[in-house]
Amino acid sequence: MGWRGYKAHFTETCEPDRPHLIVHVATTVATTADVDTVPARHADLARVALLPDEHLVDAGYVSVDHILAARADHGVELVGPLPLDSGWQARDEGGFDLTRFRIDWDRKQVTCPNGKTSRNWRTSTSRNGLPIIQATFRAPDCTPCPDRARCTHSPVLARHLTFRPGTQYDTQRSIRGEQATNAWRDRYAHRSGIEGTIAQASRRSDVHQARYRGLATHLQHVLTALALNLVRLDAWLTGVPLGGSLDLPSQQTPTRALACVNSPAESPPGEPQLRAQPSTGGLAGLRSGFRPLISRRMGWRARP
Repeated sequence: MGWRGYKAHFTETCEPDRPHLIVHVATTVATTADVDTVPARHADLARVALLPDEHLVDAGYVSVDHILAARADHGVELVGPLPLDSGWQARDEGGFDLTRFRIDWDRKQVTCPNGKTSRNWRTSTSRNGLPIIQATFRAPDCTPCPDRARCTHSPVLARHLTFRPGTQYDTQRSIRGEQATNAWRDRYAHRSGIEGTIAQASRRSDVHQARYRGLATHLQHVLTALALNLVRLDAWLTGVPLGGSLDLPSQQTPTRALACVNSPAESPPGEPQLRAQPSTGGLAGLRSGFRPLISRRMGWRARP
């Protein structure tokens, strides 16, 4: 069973008191990873002076490397949930996960919670081609350790650690800590309204049904975005309130525009996407006031 079809990625503004207008549309084949679309989207927005200050995305669009690249290349704060440490030590309340070890970047040495130091430090790359560091401890130190059961399940091997280089490691650890706070959750809550955009695109434009084969499907996605923008402008000018039940803390109301990105996948006929908002008055605010973004993706598996 394989994947086929396309995905549409929409970027829209999303301040509470302005129309939510789609300002960017990208189309990719269904197998393209969502996170790989972020650099090109930021580059496109930069060319038309619509880069956000903050881009709120779902987990599919975020990685620590893309967070750092967005900051360095465009001054954009990419905000989304990084995956937590998946090791059993992190899930076990008493386990010795990576945060319990002290890393000396200058001496290239790691010290365990019981004061033992690693015997080696090796730079390598992950299976995804990312730079990583691997450190291993000594068996004579690990074998008799009274806390061995909290550190490794191996009956004979010493503890082995794998972690990202300094900048990536520090950023990853900081963001994971922030994600556990109410302040971060309140900040991230602004992207939840994008689900209504997906529903609107599906109900009004049947966006999940591709009308073309090949990336000419991009034309359909652009026309869908234009149609939704006209509907939203009409609703805003005639005083029709936004739908949904998004409940945001009043103190968290953004002063700059938020944008959202979504990417539903589509297949050619027979098989199975959006939001952002300006901070200054009317349509003129699009270029002068647009500042943050949000992302989500959907996928459909082809029939066997």
